[in-house]
Amino acid sequence: MSFDDNWAGEFDKDGNPPEIFAHRKAAALQAWYEHVPVRRAQRPGTNGTHAYRRLDYGTLARMHVLDTRSFRSYRLCERPGLPRAQLDACVPVDRPERTMLGAAQERWLDQGLANDAHWNFVAQQVLFMPYDARKDGDTTPIVGKDNWNGYPLSRQRLVDGIARRGLTNVVIGSGDLHQNVIGSVPRTAEDVGGAALATEFLATSISSGGTGGAHYPGEARTLDNNPNVALLNNQRGYQLFTVTPDRWLAEVKVMDQVDRPGGSISTLATFAVDPKQPGPQSA
Repeated sequence: MSFDDNWAGEFDKDGNPPEIFAHRKAAALQAWYEHVPVRRAQRPGTNGTHAYRRLDYGTLARMHVLDTRSFRSYRLCERPGLPRAQLDACVPVDRPERTMLGAAQERWLDQGLANDAHWNFVAQQVLFMPYDARKDGDTTPIVGKDNWNGYPLSRQRLVDGIARRGLTNVVIGSGDLHQNVIGSVPRTAEDVGGAALATEFLATSISSGGTGGAHYPGEARTLDNNPNVALLNNQRGYQLFTVTPDRWLAEVKVMDQVDRPGGSISTLATFAVDPKQPGPQSA
């Protein structure tokens, strides 16, 4: 649910008082509930909306649908009036009490990962894997502040939970960047090129960003700084998953153009994941 660009918990992006933003959220939640076919349990109330939920597909897969906005701590470094150069240069100093999910949702997710399904699919909103967003020629890494890279200790708690349970079948589905980003989640952010602990498929937008192309300007060499990323692409489209007990097949579908009628879609790449061996492999 998006009431404002890059909102976080009680705070909007523009520095308005939380009590003002609360009215905006309440109105947006009511409109959402009245127009989207969701369960009665998600009806907005005095305590907001309990949006995170779990869906079981027999023994094939358990889907954990997260809410990475409503309970998160305020973004580090981002405050009204901060110039872009200062924002990019800011290095987040995290604290253990900062959270992306809130304590209750963290516990709920950790407990839910204990199951006998062939796959654990974590469906959530923003980039999870460590990612260096610097442009070509830059020497200083750039860490996203609005995604999990801006909440590294919260991310590490989830990674530690996956490792503690010995899970190899975790696939994370993400969005928000208006690009295709496919790669591996390492055991620690410091060993970004190390063995994969989970797989992430971040899907591009349907139309936001226009037709696009292979890469954003200045991102031809981005993969050099991100050894855990297998694919980076700036076209519009979607990703199609075919899931069986022994394979997760992902087809990356892209449009040649979206600015006018008559565009055609094609398969840019296909990846497969083995439930016993995390990480996307070209298929």
